[in-house]
Amino acid sequence: MARTANLKLIYRIAITIIAWIGFLATLTSGIIDRPPEWTVLRALLNSLSYFTVQTNLFVALWLTVAVIYRDSEETHPLLLPKVRGAL
Repeated sequence: MARTANLKLIYRIAITIIAWIGFLATLTSGIIDRPPEWTVLRALLNSLSYFTVQTNLFVALWLTVAVIYRDSEETHPLLLPKVRGAL
């Protein structure tokens, strides 16, 4: 049982890292490929306007919270059973 829990944690951490790398890579490519007249802020906001980027950010945040609060006695609002079921 403990081995399964450790394996789940390793997979969660790996997927969380992959999610953050993907999100940051998307933002970076948006900054690098921006038109010359755009500021960096406008390029970031434009990148964040895409549904897939917003979804990747949401997943990365949720997974990060799940990894941080996994053994905590207090329950984060994002980890309540009703929220987990909705996701």
